[in-house]
Amino acid sequence: MPLPDIDHLWQDGTLPMVNGIVSQKNHVMPFTITGYGPERKILPGLAYDLNKFLSTDDAVLSSIGSLAELILKGRADVAKAICGEGSWGSDGFVVVLDDKDHIVWVAAFECSNPFIQLIHRGDELIAVNNNDERWAFPLSNPDSFYIDINN
Repeated sequence: MPLPDIDHLWQDGTLPMVNGIVSQKNHVMPFTITGYGPERKILPGLAYDLNKFLSTDDAVLSSIGSLAELILKGRADVAKAICGEGSWGSDGFVVVLDDKDHIVWVAAFECSNPFIQLIHRGDELIAVNNNDERWAFPLSNPDSFYIDINN
């Protein structure tokens, strides 16, 4: 039986907590986030295939709850963003969808805390967590996200 793609997981109300960005082609770019406040660092890992990961014992699927939604106006490639929390308390996610509600990309982190607000600023989608950190994801290249703790 084939493994589900990211769209099917999303439709089932779960997401893999990969600590990184998942593209619609099930490509995962993982990151290690260290430190807090001004000491926060984002360290990229080695990309991998989501389906290979899901077939291992290390795969963790989290039930998700949506906390905010934002229509992305003036863009042809993306239509909507949704953010929220996972089932572990410290995890959060951002999902960007096209006009047919298919996933363009997902950011899912075990260490982000829940994302409770979304802001569209130019080519960036800002996800604000419950600690008021702003995680800025370039819509065209979410792998180059950064965390703004200065607001």
